[in-house]
Amino acid sequence: MPNQQHASFTTRLALAMAACLALLAAMAPVRAGAQAPASVALLAQRFSGVTTPGPNFDLVQSVIDFGPGAKGAEITAPVPHYVSAVGGDLVADIDGTPQTIPAGKGIAVPAGARLVISNANTAGTTRAFVSSLLPLAATASVHQLSGPGVTIFGTSRLTMSGAPATVDIIQSGARYDAGFKSSVHIMNEPHLMTHLEGVTGYTYVDGLSETYRPPAQGQMYVGRPGYMQNVGSEKSAFLMTWVSAPAAPLTTAVTPATTPQPPAPAPPNTGTGTGPSDDARWSPAAWIAIVGAAALAGLSLRRRHAR
Repeated sequence: MPNQQHASFTTRLALAMAACLALLAAMAPVRAGAQAPASVALLAQRFSGVTTPGPNFDLVQSVIDFGPGAKGAEITAPVPHYVSAVGGDLVADIDGTPQTIPAGKGIAVPAGARLVISNANTAGTTRAFVSSLLPLAATASVHQLSGPGVTIFGTSRLTMSGAPATVDIIQSGARYDAGFKSSVHIMNEPHLMTHLEGVTGYTYVDGLSETYRPPAQGQMYVGRPGYMQNVGSEKSAFLMTWVSAPAAPLTTAVTPATTPQPPAPAPPNTGTGTGPSDDARWSPAAWIAIVGAAALAGLSLRRRHAR
């Protein structure tokens, strides 16, 4: 009888261990084929040889949504405007001549021109990103467009001083996957960002950290090493305008050998894979060792009782 009880107990123990191992195997992360979080460009357009309004001026930029088939009211541009399309094509009618603005690209609208912006797409919304260099505190009707289906998402403004008489205007933007973090770099030229979605963080190697949500404006401080990252659980995105000295490099990469990078703050653990890394958790092998040790201890104790 003791041998039969021992055999029965051993069988049950083996089945329990097998179930535990199967559960742990199911819980183990599948790493094969996994893709690292990425950054996708939304816009890349450079306008060279732009004359500034003076030594001090305001950079003003607006994100304007055009619903399906929407058409803005006609305006007259008091200063040159730089208009790009995001998420679809737009049509800019300049002095009676329509021009298509392809998604991710832009056109320059000269001062004094009559301008009408419209969305020929009848199935989806397209965004216009408009940048202007205005005299201090001045306004421009292009940043106040109206019309059925036309909505101003957000307008940002930044006063600049000491700029050269001629600059390059660069419009750009990006969308970050959850968990994406850029390399450490230095922003060399003045710029202004408008945040479109999600939560984007700026972290500097000196320890300063800032976060931005839509439709806030922001900028990484010029000359201050740091990195940008998506600190939320959903995608984040932004559009930006650079006011750069002609042909100047916009950024400079910083290697850890010259400027050490502090550890990034852990994004919130929302159950979507954005919590602490697996290295910070007990590995399946560790759990298997624990289960095995417990099973052996139980078997030893059972044998003592059988005696």
